[in-house]
Amino acid sequence: MKFQCDTQGKKITITPDCILRTKKRYRGLACAVAAIMEREELSRRDFADWLAEELFGFDGQIVLPDGSGYLVRDTLIDDVFSGDGSFRWISELVKFAVSPPRQRPQRRILRRLRAIDLAIRIACPDWRTLFGT
Repeated sequence: MKFQCDTQGKKITITPDCILRTKKRYRGLACAVAAIMEREELSRRDFADWLAEELFGFDGQIVLPDGSGYLVRDTLIDDVFSGDGSFRWISELVKFAVSPPRQRPQRRILRRLRAIDLAIRIACPDWRTLFGT
């Protein structure tokens, strides 16, 4: 099953940081990433490619919570995963699909979570109903 939906021409508002930093959303993203990787048979590097395809291929409008525009830069994936070219962090995130995180995500990974959240919401707008977040 492909996690693809027709989102062309739609408007997506970026999830506020205060929600991205909750344990519930963190775990929900972990579950979603694990499911996408399993169903699409993606390695962690392939998942990074999937992330880029979703973000750069979106033909709609992306806005910040305050309503101002958000530009997906062509260096976004490199920027948010800087220093982790092997994308090992994605494997660490997926572990939370099995064992819930004990604490909220740290601010330093907020940009990664924002990119993942945005790509998943582009690919499957009703993902929260699938993963309970």
